[in-house]
This record gives sequence, structure tokens and C-alpha cells, in this order.
Amino acid sequence: MRRVLTSAFVSALSVFGVGTLAAAQENWYTNSFFLLHEDHHTTDRYEVGRDADPQQTARLVNLAGPDVIQIHAKGNPGWTTYPTQVGFTPPKLRRDVLQVWRDVADKYGYPFSVYYNIGRDGEIMKRHPDWNRSDVN
Repeated sequence: MRRVLTSAFVSALSVFGVGTLAAAQENWYTNSFFLLHEDHHTTDRYEVGRDADPQQTARLVNLAGPDVIQIHAKGNPGWTTYPTQVGFTPPKLRRDVLQVWRDVADKYGYPFSVYYNIGRDGEIMKRHPDWNRSDVN
């Protein structure tokens, strides 16, 4: 997970023009046309990652040939796609889905980005209804 966060931080730096990355890495965001976004909203009801096959994922990604790969680390339902001690890991997580995609990106040289929803969070709302915004009128 530390590698993912580091990658997200380095990606953010390159987007805002901070740092001294190599020219190819420095402009991956502005030069990208095809972002493959894996919109993987996890849940507590299903076996998350059970069928996440690294070889099949690599084959399909390489067929598509994106400029950048992006995957949900945590979507608005509130569950992550990886094991965590700081959020809500799906109780039936069978494989670290984020790591499968990260490994494919590393192996084949794709820039990698994570989407982490910090706004609406369904699981937080269920567990802490007092944290929800309410209309006092």
C-alpha cells in the first residue's frame, strides 16, 4: 500500500508540475488520451477479487493499450479494493484487486493512478449516522 500512496503522491506532483521527474514521466498526465478507469465499487456482500486473474487482466489491458491505468482504491460505497487497517476492507476480500492492477502497470510500463473517494462514503454513513449532514428546517 505504501507504494500505491507513493505513486499517487508522485502522480499528484507531476500533475501540478512539482519535482524533477524524467520528461516522459513528468508529462504522462497531460499527454494521456486514453485513461483506463476500473470503476470497481466493492461491497460487503460479494467475494471481492475472487476472479481477479493477473494474467487475464494483463492480456486485456495490453489489448486495450491505455495511456494510463486507474483503479478505485475506495469508491463511494466505502469499501476498499485492498486490505487496509485504516478503512473498511470488504469482509469477503479474496484478492488484493488494487495490487493486481498495480502489478500489471509496473510489469508493462503503464502509468498508474488510484481513485480514492474522500467525499460521500456509504459505510461511514451507516456506521456513524450522526456524522451525516441533515436539514435542520
